[in-house]
Amino acid sequence: MIVRPDCLDEFETLTGEMVASTRAKSGVLAYQRFISEDRQTVYVHERYENSDAAVAHLVKFAATFGGRYGSLVARLSATTRPLASTRTCRLIPL
Repeated sequence: MIVRPDCLDEFETLTGEMVASTRAKSGVLAYQRFISEDRQTVYVHERYENSDAAVAHLVKFAATFGGRYGSLVARLSATTRPLASTRTCRLIPL
């Protein structure tokens, strides 16, 4: 993903909160974020025990962090191997 210019520090703070909150949840196998050396691109790695855990994360994420996250991200792309029930989830742009 690409973070809006001059927002990376705020994004790092926000994603630090997100990582701490998400790692404490049941069903989360991996939840990490990495920032490129040139500080232009952010990579996020998420992995869940099952589709119920992934959906629960998406619901909580949207309610807790969605607005702030959406205001900081300029472009988002995803590479996934979705679990069956997450394939039918409708993602709503922030």
